[in-house]
Amino acid sequence: MAGQQPLKLLILVRIQVPEPRESLGIDPGFPLFCGLVDLNQTPQVCCGCSGTEESSNPSPLNKRRAFNNLNKNMEISIFFARFLGGFFVIFGLLFIITKQLGKTIEMTENKEFVISTGYISLLMGLATVVLHNLWVADWRVVITILGWSTLIKGILKIGFPEFIHKQAQKFKTQQTLEAIALLLLGGWLFWASF
Repeated sequence: MAGQQPLKLLILVRIQVPEPRESLGIDPGFPLFCGLVDLNQTPQVCCGCSGTEESSNPSPLNKRRAFNNLNKNMEISIFFARFLGGFFVIFGLLFIITKQLGKTIEMTENKEFVISTGYISLLMGLATVVLHNLWVADWRVVITILGWSTLIKGILKIGFPEFIHKQAQKFKTQQTLEAIALLLLGGWLFWASF
């Protein structure tokens, strides 16, 4: 098959490179490894490459951008884990101690209350989805799922307050269990952020 371009694959994974990293052309402070692999030839290593470079000479600008994006995503994840973790722990404890969850469920009979809390849920969920829409295979995906579920809950509260009231009645008998689950989720998120 003459004239066809060789098949190439960009690999981007996080690895620990043993010392000395400098001998591999990798900055010791840079935790990412990416390689442009030509499946018809020997792979060439380029850390911080843009995906189009075929030399083993890394681009400092691309390396810095990749590191900054990784750092920025992790900082946002840690912020949301601590914020939501603290929020869930506080409300979980309050619901266990004061039995406030039952009173909150009773308040879902008031449409104005449901709609006003729906706007708060919508804004919190939208902010989380916009800032943290990471579908990755680690603890950070929990924050993304919580963001999407909060956004959907806000939409349902605003558009269908009667449906929310009916669904809330199902949780009335399991208040303590729900509060403990909230407390455990908050504790786990807070722990995962460190």
